[in-house]
Amino acid sequence: MDQQRINNWGGWAVFYISLFVYIFTLEPTLSLWDCGEFLVSAYKLEINHSPGAPLFMLLGRVFSLFSFGDPGKAAYTINLVSAVSGAATILFLFWTIVWLISKLEQKQGKTFPLILKFGAAAIGSLSFAFTDSFWFSAVEAEVYALSSLFSAVILWAATRWEREADEPDSSRWIILIFFLIGLSIGAHLLNLLVIPSVGLIVYFRKYKYSPKGLFVALIISGIGIIALLKILIPGILDLSKNLELFFVNELHFPIHSGLFTYLILLIGAISAGLFYTHRKQLPRLNLAILCLTFLVIGYTSYIATIVRASAGVPINQGNPETTFSLLNYLNREQYGTRPILYGANFGSIVTDYQERNTWIASKGKYIKSQLNPDIEYDKNTIGFFPRMHSSDPEHLEPYKNWVDLKGRKVPVQDEEGKLTNTIVPTFQENVSFFLKYQLGFMYLRYFMWNFAGRQNDIQGNGDLQNGNWQSGFPFIDSQIAGPQTHLTSAAKENKGRNSYYFLPLLIGIFGIFFQYKNDKQNFLSTGLLFFLMSYPLMVYLN
Repeated sequence: MDQQRINNWGGWAVFYISLFVYIFTLEPTLSLWDCGEFLVSAYKLEINHSPGAPLFMLLGRVFSLFSFGDPGKAAYTINLVSAVSGAATILFLFWTIVWLISKLEQKQGKTFPLILKFGAAAIGSLSFAFTDSFWFSAVEAEVYALSSLFSAVILWAATRWEREADEPDSSRWIILIFFLIGLSIGAHLLNLLVIPSVGLIVYFRKYKYSPKGLFVALIISGIGIIALLKILIPGILDLSKNLELFFVNELHFPIHSGLFTYLILLIGAISAGLFYTHRKQLPRLNLAILCLTFLVIGYTSYIATIVRASAGVPINQGNPETTFSLLNYLNREQYGTRPILYGANFGSIVTDYQERNTWIASKGKYIKSQLNPDIEYDKNTIGFFPRMHSSDPEHLEPYKNWVDLKGRKVPVQDEEGKLTNTIVPTFQENVSFFLKYQLGFMYLRYFMWNFAGRQNDIQGNGDLQNGNWQSGFPFIDSQIAGPQTHLTSAAKENKGRNSYYFLPLLIGIFGIFFQYKNDKQNFLSTGLLFFLMSYPLMVYLN
């Protein structure tokens, strides 16, 4: 049997193994947090919280049809979206690992035994399939399994392009990647973090390595993510708002007439660009326009959002029924803003508000409405790395629980102009909260659940009894979760209790050093993906 056939059969084998396990452990109804919202929005095509997940909503609706009209089975069938997506993620992960091993064979000039090559791919992919976090996501109505699938398919498509890069029609894989990126926007924006890894695969395949070239490739990839997040995703719609306002308020045309006109002009401009570049024999520019076209086609899943919002469905968060409300929905206007690297702390004093306006539909025309204002703070009360930025009284006490919070006094003027003092955390206290809570408790705890073990399935708030990681070694676990010698039977028999004895972690660390030593280029490509989806993402989200 040739290797390609083994590769295909092996991939589908891990797919079905994962799928069967996910189906046997599938949530019969709903889980906590957003799952109920996603189930309802999928079952009745309603609008969940911004920025939405229209592709998940549409897929969930298709899967719900397999309940054959029985509402009691609708949740189960929608949960299957995650099960199938999770299993498919493992399929493409298997094929990507095989590609990585093949690259290693090329660099070392030798062929590994088939049982070693495909066995390693099976162990790697199935190990990920049954990690705590991924297995959890694969059995409930959440977007993370579908999001992981897009990340896996995009990375796999990049490996397929790498194999065929010198062939005339290899650009079809690049077009596919852009189409998948467009589709993934309708599931979750996390998938965009795979772009730098794809960029490095392209760079190492087409260019000779140099530190400068690597730096430029990383910068271009980073600009690509920012352009998608800040320019293209909202910008495609943003360009239509003035035309929509002119058609409705000035020409007295119906709502959406300006949007429809804009779409016709956009399709015409793209068609003209494709025709011109083809006729003038400009292949690179033609490819760029094709990539943009397919990205936009994938992005059109958001048409479902505006259509269903216009239908006045019961769950209609943000009511994105017009160009303006959909733009606000995509920009998450309802949540306000949070500082990332520089800004306000919990004790910062507001000095001014800058009004921001939008337009809402009323009686067949648009009228002005207010958005959340831009808030200006006393410059002496803001600072770098404001990890403790929330002024919610319910958050202040947890801040004090994690940090020996003393702060610093800052003289300010109150609303009446009188001089008073406010307490703001110091930079060191912000860093301490980041290291202890955001990094130590939230990130590393979840990380160790997957690679060392888990105490139980109770969330926990930093106490010894609940939610900690464990290894299975009492002398280590006693430092993390307290003494292990007199545990109750309930604690020992908790179904979420697992002990891996650090084996997944040690194997992973060994793999990191092995790949770094033997294949530095792909170490950078895969390592960058791991890095972006860990520390930078944690800083951004918190």
